[in-house]
Amino acid sequence: MNIPEDDSQPEKDDSKPEKPEDQMKLFLLCPVPEDQKPITAYLGLKENPLTNWTTLSNANYQKKLRSLVLVFFATISFLRLSNWDDGNYGMGSNTLEWILTNVNLTCLFLVFLLTVIYVRWKQMEVDFESAYVYYEEGSWYDGQVWEKPLSILKNDRLLSSQEVRPILRRLTYSLCTLFCWNILCTVLILFD
Repeated sequence: MNIPEDDSQPEKDDSKPEKPEDQMKLFLLCPVPEDQKPITAYLGLKENPLTNWTTLSNANYQKKLRSLVLVFFATISFLRLSNWDDGNYGMGSNTLEWILTNVNLTCLFLVFLLTVIYVRWKQMEVDFESAYVYYEEGSWYDGQVWEKPLSILKNDRLLSSQEVRPILRRLTYSLCTLFCWNILCTVLILFD
């Protein structure tokens, strides 16, 4: 006894708009490993103690920067004072020159620190702005490229313009200010 087969299948309704869940499937099913996705790197920068203070409000950012200046200045001053070779406890004969040198060294250390942070945030901006994600599945020699869907590209570029660029502008301003202080202290030391 043969049972007749029913080959009729329900037709897909293509008139329905694409659901947000369907858009998320694009990103969730992407071949990029989780640790190499730009959003994961962004969240890592926001949670990293070295870089998370750059995301604070302007007032809190300025407080944190001032506290870093004071900590670096105090540390450098303590280290230079612990040099007991010259009998003046590291200050030498000119106290103003000693203070200016400490300010100069503080600015140099902070410029180095902020440059490292700036480079990390700049790379984040480049990753968000790019239409492609470069990743490695297994090892260093099998690099792959995944093109971001338009919805993810729009979200990444929005994050870049609203979150990352203001941080980069703030860091640029801070770096320029510290660099100017560094030049001023150097000139005052030379002509003192």
